[in-house]
Amino acid sequence: MAGAPLGGFGLEAEETQRVTDVMAASFSGTALDMESFAESMKYVAPVAKAAGMSIEETTAMLGTLANAGIKGSQAGTALRRIISELGATGGDVAGAISNLATQGLNLADAKDEVGRSAQSALLGLSKGTETTAELGAAFRDAQGKAKEMAGVMDNTSRGALARMQSAIEGAQISMGKVLAPIVERLAGFISDLANKFQQLSPEVKKTLVVIAGIAAALGPAMLVVSTLATTLPVLGTAIGAAFTAATGPIGLTILAIGAIGSAILYFWDDIKGPFTNVINYFITLYNEADFLHIGVAALKQVLVQPLPLPNKWC
Repeated sequence: MAGAPLGGFGLEAEETQRVTDVMAASFSGTALDMESFAESMKYVAPVAKAAGMSIEETTAMLGTLANAGIKGSQAGTALRRIISELGATGGDVAGAISNLATQGLNLADAKDEVGRSAQSALLGLSKGTETTAELGAAFRDAQGKAKEMAGVMDNTSRGALARMQSAIEGAQISMGKVLAPIVERLAGFISDLANKFQQLSPEVKKTLVVIAGIAAALGPAMLVVSTLATTLPVLGTAIGAAFTAATGPIGLTILAIGAIGSAILYFWDDIKGPFTNVINYFITLYNEADFLHIGVAALKQVLVQPLPLPNKWC
């Protein structure tokens, strides 16, 4: 944000702190804000520099205009016109505005001086010469204002949000460091599983596809049976009750086991050898995968723990 005023006034990078202090003082002491300041300076800074005006003096005039409701590009273009007209001969722009105010500048006079587009701004500056002078003095003595404002903002809700965002980012980094080894091991396990699947014989692959197809087909089949169970009570309470029981959790489980068993028996001659190879493959995979060992051990520990009983039962 300070880069534009620095370039506009031809200041060196070492003057950055000076510019930010002036900006902070103007934001806290006038109706200027960051957006309107930047927009105004975009138009007026080069002309103000050519007229020999400092950033403090120019900002003071922009602050007076902002207090009068003239901000942003409107203030920048109007002040540029005023400086161009009143400072064309290299004279003191602020002094010229003060002289016009002493003479009793009116609307027609302002129009004659700077034209219709800038006459309102000139009238505002002529009525606020004292304010402009006070602001200019304050901005020339604004050392440390940026740091002071930063401290105030840090204690406000905006500062609290900034600290919260920083804490969240830190937590994300910490979580990433913790999860990275686990994710790497899981990715390695899946990659190894995929590679081993590619190495299986066509018969074993066919068996796995058949089993997966049976599992996939069970879902729609159960949905159809469940739908029938909800409509059959209309045909008869006894039949409906039987289907309701059959499509409950226990009934569906028995149905699934029966369907898988029937499918295996039907295809047994074709899949007997490959099926045995699949079982052996998963046994070998379990023996070689530390990841599965850890999971099974944890599950076993949970399942074998005795259930807590009420004191009156003990």
